Amino acid sequence: MGAGRAHRRAGGRARIVAMLRAAAMTPPRLVGWVGEDEVWAGGPSRDGVLFVVPAAPSWASPELAAAFDRRRRATLAGHCDCGASRTISPHGEVIFRHEDDCAAQDAMLLRLLQRDARARQGQNASGRAS
Repeated sequence: MGAGRAHRRAGGRARIVAMLRAAAMTPPRLVGWVGEDEVWAGGPSRDGVLFVVPAAPSWASPELAAAFDRRRRATLAGHCDCGASRTISPHGEVIFRHEDDCAAQDAMLLRLLQRDARARQGQNASGRAS
């Protein structure tokens, strides 16, 4: 990689870090929805950051709803109750590595979502049979 390209990447990463720091200075604001995902704004209104965060489905169990809530809070705050914090790769990728047993971790959230979806399908099937 040429020196110019490396410099641009470093500058891009620095801008991302600065924008996320600025976003953390003000309370996030729910500004809309994209499909079933929530769109939150953080930071100054002119140069803020938009966060698109998955929302819990209306049929979520309390455990699944709590997992989605934890994921939202972690995304918006930059740190999670499990101790994980947001990092930025040298290429500008935002990375979050939750603890393995954290409900906001990808595999755990997916497992809870699949479990609730199966339970919902079972309830719908038994409701049709009666």
